[in-house]
Amino acid sequence: MRNQEILDDDQIDSGKKVIDKRTKNLVQRTFIYLTIMILIQSGLVYLQYKDFLSIQDISFCGSVVIAKISGFIIVGFIIELIRFAVRKFKNKQVDVITLIDPFWFQTIESAFSIWILLKVSKAILIAVPYLLT
Repeated sequence: MRNQEILDDDQIDSGKKVIDKRTKNLVQRTFIYLTIMILIQSGLVYLQYKDFLSIQDISFCGSVVIAKISGFIIVGFIIELIRFAVRKFKNKQVDVITLIDPFWFQTIESAFSIWILLKVSKAILIAVPYLLT
């Protein structure tokens, strides 16, 4: 019964349809998303500042990586708050119960999606001048 929303007995017995939209292995997926973000972002920060850094400045790279990833998580949090409010005030079907992922996982997943979108768009912007010549 891990990651299971508690349903009232009257909801179960009333014959309502239960739609399960939850993701499997939340902790594992969260770990994978954050690991990918940290490793790739660390490499990008190192490439960006490699001419200016010495061995003692490695903590600077870690701080920049944490700050950038935290920014994506904050943006994901704001987006998920808006989505939560929209779902809360939307007209619900009275005969259907929808089970969704926890809010913290939705925030991490949203941050990862935004991060991928921005990194891919940046890669395209860098590649376009080389492709046009």
